Amino acid sequence: MTAPTNVTQSKPPQQKPKPPPKPTTIKQQRQKTESTTARSTPRLKIQTKQSKGSDDPIQLYNKFGALEEREGGEGEELMELSGQNLRSGSDTDHLTFKGYDMYNKTVVSPIDNRAIGGSSILVNKTVPHSTIHLNTNLQAVAIRATLHRTVTVCSVYISPRYSLKRDDLDMLVHQLPTPFLLLGDFNAHSDMWGCTNTNRMGGLIESVIAASNLCLFNDGCSTYIYPASGSRSAIDLSMCSPAILMDLQWRVPNDQCGSDHYPLLIDIVYPLPEERVPRWQLQKAGWSEFSNLCRNTIVKDAFDGLQDKISHFTQLLVNIATKTIPKSSANPRSKHKPWFNTDCEKAIKDRKKALNIFKKYPNNLNLRKYLNARAKARRIIKTSKRESWKQYISQLNSSTPVKKAWDMVRKISGKQLSSSVLHITKPDGSKCTETADIANLLADEFESNSSSNHYTQAFQAFQYTVEKQKVNFTSDNSENYNSLLTSRKLRIALERSNDTATGPDEVHYQGAHCDPDLNLNGVHIPVVPHTKFLGLILDSKLNFKAHIDHLRRKCQGALNLLKVVSKMDWGADRPVLLRLYRSLVRSKLDYGCVVYSSARESYLRKLLPIHNQGLRICLGAFRTSPMQSIYIEANEPPLQIRWEKLSLQFAMKLRSHRHNPTFETAFNHRFSHIYLAKPAVVPPFATRVKEALSKVCTNLDFVAQFTFSITPPWKLVEPVIDLSLRKYLKNSTNELVYRASLMS
Repeated sequence: MTAPTNVTQSKPPQQKPKPPPKPTTIKQQRQKTESTTARSTPRLKIQTKQSKGSDDPIQLYNKFGALEEREGGEGEELMELSGQNLRSGSDTDHLTFKGYDMYNKTVVSPIDNRAIGGSSILVNKTVPHSTIHLNTNLQAVAIRATLHRTVTVCSVYISPRYSLKRDDLDMLVHQLPTPFLLLGDFNAHSDMWGCTNTNRMGGLIESVIAASNLCLFNDGCSTYIYPASGSRSAIDLSMCSPAILMDLQWRVPNDQCGSDHYPLLIDIVYPLPEERVPRWQLQKAGWSEFSNLCRNTIVKDAFDGLQDKISHFTQLLVNIATKTIPKSSANPRSKHKPWFNTDCEKAIKDRKKALNIFKKYPNNLNLRKYLNARAKARRIIKTSKRESWKQYISQLNSSTPVKKAWDMVRKISGKQLSSSVLHITKPDGSKCTETADIANLLADEFESNSSSNHYTQAFQAFQYTVEKQKVNFTSDNSENYNSLLTSRKLRIALERSNDTATGPDEVHYQGAHCDPDLNLNGVHIPVVPHTKFLGLILDSKLNFKAHIDHLRRKCQGALNLLKVVSKMDWGADRPVLLRLYRSLVRSKLDYGCVVYSSARESYLRKLLPIHNQGLRICLGAFRTSPMQSIYIEANEPPLQIRWEKLSLQFAMKLRSHRHNPTFETAFNHRFSHIYLAKPAVVPPFATRVKEALSKVCTNLDFVAQFTFSITPPWKLVEPVIDLSLRKYLKNSTNELVYRASLMS
C-alpha cells in the first residue's frame, strides 16, 4: 500500500508538465485510435454521491473502478467527490488511488465517531497543482491546478441537517482565487436548477450566485435519485467564474456508476482545425482556354461505344476544369476575427518592427519607442473590439437567439467551438467515421423519418382508406361527439368537489376527478399536466407556474452571457450591455406577458430577480444600490409597469379590430362582478385592462378601426424612383450641381 496523501501538502509533479493534449470531439475522446496524434481532451470528472451510514473504503474503491470502467479506463485530470462518508484518521490514511493524489475533508460525529458527509478532490499526478487552505466551517476542500489555464477547484458538501448561513458561503467564495469552479452536493432545492420546489438553502444559493456574479452550469437535468421513492432532484450543483464559462462544457451521463448520484462531466473545450473543402475559384478561371478544350475534347466521337456516357461526360468536364480553373487551398485557415481590420494589422506590424529594432539596438530610446508602439497596438485592438461589438449589438432584436450572441462573443474572444463532424453510431453498434458515410447515414435516417413507411401498418391502412373518401361538410349534428352528456349533475358535483377528508359515510372524493378518456382512431390521447403552445406552457390549472419556472431558467442562460461580456474590456459598456439585455432577456419576459401576467403575484415575483440582476450587471451597480435609482439610470420601468403598458398596447390594437374573436371577451366581459366580489382571485385580462384604461383616461370610442385595402398588393402601382443623384458624392459635390441636375 502506498504512503498516505497529506491533505495540506502541495503535490506538484517532479517532471516537466506536458502541454495540453490535442483536442478531439466528445465521442472521439474515449476511443483508442491507431493514429499517434489523436489524444484525449482534458476532462474534469465530478461525482457527488452519498453512501449514508457507511465509511467503508472498499465501497469507494468499487465505485471509483466503476467510473473508470465506464469512461474507457483513461485517466482524468480531476475528480471531485462529496458525501462519501470517509472517516479521517482510520482507513482513509492508507486510502490511495493509482495515478491520483487525494485531498479530502471530513467531519466526525462526536457521539458515535461516525463520518458525516465529507468532500474530496482527486488530482492526476501529471497535473501541476497545489492545495489551498480554507478558513471555513463548511466541509470544503480546494486545490489550484494548471489545466488549459490555472483554475481553482473547490469541492463542497453541505448536509441537509446543517444550518447553512449566508456568511459561510460568502466567506468561502471570497477565499477562492479566480477563476474558480465551485462543485459539490449542496442539498439545495430550487426551480432555477430543475427542482420542483425551493427550500431555504436553495434561496441562499440563489442569492450567492446573484451577489458573487457566478455562472450556473445546471440546466435542469436531475442529478440524484432517492432510492426509497425513486423521486428525482438536482441537488448537485456546478458553478464557475464568468471568465472560464466558455472554456467548459457540462453534461450529465445516463449511468450512475453504482452511486445514487449521477456523475457530472465537465469537458475543457479546445478549438479544432476544420477540414476545408477546396472550392472552385471561378473569378480566376481561364474561360477562353476552358471553351477551347471543351470544343476539342467533348465531341461526339468520344462517346461512341460507351454505355455510361453521363459518367464519361462528367469526368471529361472535371478534367478540363482542373486544368483551367484554380481551387482554393485545402489547408485549414486561421479563424476570422470580426474586429481585426487594417488598423490592427498596421499597429501589430509597427509593434513587431519596434521590437526588432530594440533587440538589434538595445538602448533607452528604442525601448521607449517599442513601449509606445505596444501601448498603441493595445489601444487600437481594444477600440476595434469595442466598435465591432457595438456594431453587432446594434443589429440585435427580440428574435435574435442567444446562441448567435454567444458565437459573436467567442469570435471576438478567439474561443470558437469546433464544427467538425462527430462520429455516429450505426444501428449495428459500429462507429461511422468517414464524412461520406456519416452523410449517407443521416440521409437514410431523414428519409425513414419523413416517409410513410415510418408509420405503423394499421395507420397506413387507415390513411389509404380515408384518403379515398370524399369529405362531406354537411352535418345534422348526430355524430357521437355531438351527442348529449349523461349524468350531468353528478359530473358537475364531482368537478366542484375537493379532495378532502372522509365524512361520516367514510366516502372520500380522491380519485373521483378522473381524466377524460379520449381516443382518436383507436389511439389513446393522454392527459398531460402541461403542454407548450406558441411558446407558452399551459398547465391544467392555468396558473402559469410551469411557464414562469421555464422562463426563469431560460433567462438565466442569457444572464450568464451578460456576466461574461461585462468582464470583457471590449464589452463592458453601459449602452451596449443594456441593448444586449433588452434583446436577449427582456424580450423573453415580454413575450406572452399579456397572458401569463394573470398568474399569482407570488409566482410573478420569481421573475423580478432576473430583471433586477440584469440591470445591475449592465450598470455595474452595487448590490446595495436601491432598485428605484437603477430603474431611473437604466431608463427601464419595473416589470409590473411594463407588463401593464404592453397590456394597454394590446388592448388598443384589439380595439381597432372589432372582428377579432377575442374582442367580445376583452371589452364586453359579462362576469366582472364575480371577480369584484372575490378580490383574492386574480382577475382576467378584461378586468385588469379596464382598470388600467380608467387610470389613463382613454376614450376607446376615438380608436380608429383598421380596414383592409380593397386593392390587392400585386395590383398596386410601383412608384418610379429617380436614383441618378447617387453618382455624386455628397461631401465633395457643390450644391449647384444638384440644382442643375434637378432642373434638367
